[in-house]
Parts: sequence; C-alpha cells; structure tokens
Amino acid sequence: TTSPADIEVLEQISVTSQPASKNVCQGASASFEVLATGQVSGWQWQKNGVDIAGALSANYSISAVTIADTGLYRCVLTGPCGQVFSEAAELRVDLMPVISSQPAATIEICEGNQMVLHTAAQGTNLSYQWYFNGNPVADNVNISGSTAPWLTVNGITQADEGIYLCRVDNSCAAAITTGTQVWVNSPVTIADQPDNTSACIGDDISLAVVAAGDGFFPW
Repeated sequence: TTSPADIEVLEQISVTSQPASKNVCQGASASFEVLATGQVSGWQWQKNGVDIAGALSANYSISAVTIADTGLYRCVLTGPCGQVFSEAAELRVDLMPVISSQPAATIEICEGNQMVLHTAAQGTNLSYQWYFNGNPVADNVNISGSTAPWLTVNGITQADEGIYLCRVDNSCAAAITTGTQVWVNSPVTIADQPDNTSACIGDDISLAVVAAGDGFFPW
C-alpha cells in the first residue's frame, strides 16, 4: 500500500476591490488601492503598462502630482497559481486656471450698439461666469455668452453701464479678470433749435441751442 499523500489546494487570487479613477489638482496627492482574496505573494503597480519602481504593496501613492503623472494605473498581483491584473484606473490631473488674456480696461460705447468682452485662460476643465457690478450675468434676449470666454451685449443701454469681470474656475481654484469699466454714451438730441434773428453789420448776436446726450456741440 502507498503512504497517504497531502494535497494542498491553492486558492486563486481574486480582486475584490478595483483601484478607482480620479481627478486630482496639480500639487495634490493621489493614491490607489487594490484588495484581493487568495494567496498573494507580491504586488507590482504599473503606469501605462510599465512597472513603477518600488511600488510593491497593495497601495500606491503620489505625494504631489504633476501633469506628467496623468495615465492609467493598474496592479499585478502574483501568487502560487500565477498572476492577476487589476482593472486600470485613470489619473487625470487638473491644472489651476490662469488668466492669459485680460479684457479691455475701459470701453466707451454709444447707446444701442453691440458690446463684446473677451478673456482667455489656461487650465483644465474650466468654467466661466461673467459678472456685472458684482452680480452674475445671465443670458437673455440681448445677452449671450455669460458662461463663455466671449460676452456679447446687444442694444446696450444706460442700464448696462458699469464694471464687468469674469470668474474662471475649476475644481482646483478660481481666477478673476481685472474689471472692465463700460461707459455708455447717450445719443445727442436737440430739444430747442436756435432762433432765427436779424442784426445790423457790426452788432453782436447770440444763438442758443438746448440739447441732451453725451458729446460736444461745435458751431
């Protein structure tokens, strides 16, 4: 008869919690974790399919991410029955907004005309909001682009005179443009025409006109 033989059944590795994709602001920390059952003897994290030196545990952390850390991260788990790959998690790095083009400091425009303001910013996942005298601007029949880099006001009136600025933000921070002072000039209207008059040669005469609006009145 043969002697009894011990048979050890080795448990296959099974990943029970996958690393999660995430958006992280530049300079912040980021970490990934993988959980598994079975006999795990080793872990190796990879970025874009390439081993990361020293990343040999169930957790992998980056203390201060940069744009160069953007990519896909996964863990290779090793056991006596072979290797198992976790799902890949995407790390997306958001850059803080920076105003790269300021709108004009001052705009003088005639009532009834179209006014356009523009700003530009660098960063990722940016959102825009224009403000007028400290209050958020909303699109309406005369206004478009209140949440875009270009703000357009059609048929501008005296009520639109004031200070405009734009707030640009993302999940990391906000940047605000310098204020644009907008002056709206009213059209000149004549309320009282000069009167006809007659005078002798050498006499002084006086003519008068009554007008309203912004401007000057050369004779």
